Amino acid sequence: ARQWSAPGPLASAICLRVPPGSTLRAVSEDLGAQGAIASPAVFRIGADYAGRSADLKAGSFLVPERASMREIVDLVTRGGASTCG
Repeated sequence: ARQWSAPGPLASAICLRVPPGSTLRAVSEDLGAQGAIASPAVFRIGADYAGRSADLKAGSFLVPERASMREIVDLVTRGGASTCG
C-alpha cells in the first residue's frame, strides 16, 4: 500500500502514449521501462484493488515527475483530452 501512494521514481515528466486497445499490463510494463513506476505488478494490483483496471483510456498523458502509482492510474483512467503530444 505504501508503494502505491508514495511518490514515484520519475525524475522528469514523460508523455505516456496509450494506444486504443491497450491493456493495463502493457501500460504498466511501459511505465516500468520508462522509470515511472518501480513495480508493474504493484501498479496492476493497485489499479484492480481501486476498481479502475477496466477503465483504461486511450490517449497521450503527461505523467508528472514523482507521480505516485495512484496518481498515474487516475490519469490513464480519467479520459478526456490528451494532456501531451
